[in-house]
Order: sequence, then C-alpha cells, then structure tokens
Amino acid sequence: MADGLRQWGVAVAVSVLVHGAVLYQASVEQGREDGVQTREPVRLSFRSVASPAVPASKAVETPVPVPEKPKPPKPKPPKPKPTTERVEAVEPPPEETPEAQPEPAEVSAPVTSDQAADAMAELAQAASLAKARQRYEQELMAHIERHKFYPPIARRRGVEGHVQVSLMVVEAGGVSGLRCTSGPALLQGAACNAVSAALPLPPPPEGLSLPLPVSFGMEFSLKAIR
Repeated sequence: MADGLRQWGVAVAVSVLVHGAVLYQASVEQGREDGVQTREPVRLSFRSVASPAVPASKAVETPVPVPEKPKPPKPKPPKPKPTTERVEAVEPPPEETPEAQPEPAEVSAPVTSDQAADAMAELAQAASLAKARQRYEQELMAHIERHKFYPPIARRRGVEGHVQVSLMVVEAGGVSGLRCTSGPALLQGAACNAVSAALPLPPPPEGLSLPLPVSFGMEFSLKAIR
C-alpha cells in the first residue's frame, strides 16, 4: 500500500512539470509572432523514474464494493398523544335475577252458614268466660281482703307497700301453690296469712275448669285503716 501511494505521488509530480513546460513553450512562440524579443527557451529535461515492477504474485486486487440501493425508510407509527381526560370506570351491568314466581294462593273452601254460626258461638262463649273469670277474681279478692290483718309491728314502723299474690284454686275451695312476692317481708307474711284465713274460697262459676290460676295484688296502706 505504501509503494502504491509513492508511485501515485511521483506520477502526479511528473504530470505537473510536463504541463508547465508545454505552457511555457506556447508563451515563447506567441512572443516571437508578436515581434517581442524573448529569451531562448530553457530546455528542461525530465528523467522519468521507473517504478519498481510489482511482482504479479504480490498484486492485490481490491474488490470494488457495489453500492447497495438505499431502502426506503419504514414509516414510524404515530406516537399516542397523551390525554388528560379522566377515564371513568364502567360498571358492569347488573346481573339479571330471575323473577320470583308468585306462589299459588291456597284455595280455601267456601265457609258454610253452619260453620260461620259455630265460629260465632265459640267467640261468644269465650267472651262470656272471660267476663265470668274477671268477676270471680274480683269476688275472690274482696273475700280475702275481709280477712287481711295489718301486722302491729309494721304499723308501728310505718311500713307500707304492695304484695303480689299468686295461687291455684282447687276443688272444695282449697288453695295450692300459694306465693306472696315483692314488697316488705312483714307485709308478705301478712298477705299469705290473709289467704289462709279466707279458706275455703268461694267456688268458681260454671265453665271455669279447676285448677284455676289466679294472680292479684294486695295493698297495705296505713291511711286505709285510720
């Protein structure tokens, strides 16, 4: 590679000198034709420098690259523009629930006139028994009140109060399950003594079965006995 560059430089120098001599000779001849005295041309002799022959075996052929055809540029996909719009979440549609089928209404049998009469009779009987029970409880309470005795120690201490009495009326005017609760202890004993002193209790009216539960309140007040 260095030898080739040297030979190329020498050839360029020789070519420049040859062209210069030719131009100088042409200017001299032009001066003679115009009658202008010119000096004799200076003859220049050039010695060509023979370049050393390059052995054929060492010659290196440089392949000339074939220019490739430029490929058209591929269009770039457009960049998505940033958006500032707020994307609202889309709620999924509500699932459709199967409508509940109405249950078939029970078909009631038509009420006959005899059945209606029996129902009315039962209602009337129940109302009559409720009134009879209420009257019996009032009679029973009045009977026990007549046997109530206020304890002297409770009177001296000024003890007053309300005692709840519950019992079961049994056959022959007897009593079972007697309980006297709430109120002062002195008055509880006095209430139970009043029930025991009132035995036998008046019998309940017809239609009220025995044993019959009864519950009422007994009041002890010092103002009532003064």
